[in-house]
Amino acid sequence: MLQLSQKQYKPIYILYGEEPYYIDKVTDYIEDNVLDEAGKSFDQVVLYGRDLAEAGIGEAVMHARGFAMMGGYKVVIVREAQMIKKWQALEQYVAAPQPQSILVIACKSGTAPKIPASPHVALMQSTPLRDYQVAGWITRYIDDWNKKHGTNVGKKGILELAHKGNEVQRPEDILRDHYVLEFSGIKPQTRFKEKSLHAALVEHMKNFMLELGKGFAYVGRQQSFML
Repeated sequence: MLQLSQKQYKPIYILYGEEPYYIDKVTDYIEDNVLDEAGKSFDQVVLYGRDLAEAGIGEAVMHARGFAMMGGYKVVIVREAQMIKKWQALEQYVAAPQPQSILVIACKSGTAPKIPASPHVALMQSTPLRDYQVAGWITRYIDDWNKKHGTNVGKKGILELAHKGNEVQRPEDILRDHYVLEFSGIKPQTRFKEKSLHAALVEHMKNFMLELGKGFAYVGRQQSFML
């Protein structure tokens, strides 16, 4: 993440492992930060493994070989790539990737695609946290949260919650009127309109359904039903 924050990019990122949190974190960071909003419209492509399962990784490689229309980077992201069965096109691309392209392959499984070793590839394995690592992870997460949002969330109480669980002592411990909306992108401690929350929730649900794969369909942002 340090290299990404310093805009030091590799042509190819292969993310794999049994812990999806870090895979999503790196993938989301690249998707959100490499290009500005105008660049995303022209030079960012997001594909899903279920759509490439039989045909293979070739379509993603084809996009990565192209040039950026806005003159910056071409970003190609393949989510749920563990569903893909054919990787020959990637094996060839690794030898001579497009230097102004960033190809991200996110495999939420214990194995990575077998490709030749290359200095052009950043390989990251995401493993589940051990019990003794939880406290340190929570502390780092809270530090990052406070720095990002300008808040002062206390570590002591959260660490106690992680070790002891939720202790029900008052009615308020069960009946709560606050919500955690970090996934929506809405900044905490800010006023926002209902339509902004609605749009963020719908967008999150749409992306979630697209990742579920076959058997699910996203019909539209609003759909009427006759009862």
